[in-house]
Amino acid sequence: MIGLFYELLARLGFWIPCSKHLPDKKKWDWVLISYVNHGFRGVPSIGEYSYKLEQWHTDNENEDYYIAHDCIVTHWHKLPKNKRTWK
Repeated sequence: MIGLFYELLARLGFWIPCSKHLPDKKKWDWVLISYVNHGFRGVPSIGEYSYKLEQWHTDNENEDYYIAHDCIVTHWHKLPKNKRTWK
């Protein structure tokens, strides 16, 4: 039941805490991820959670090691449908 609540919030565009709910692999492929490194929040990146590896990876291979080993992914957010949602 709690999962449905967070799925609804995600569809409405809220940031979802990873500690509460991870993206459902059947409904969410790539999402925006927000992460913290040494107390500083980074610029959100496009990422995907691997349930097999139990870790996040990004669409940028150069960033994967950094995200997986140096950061804590704290929240995820649905990807905007088009560029206009960024304005």
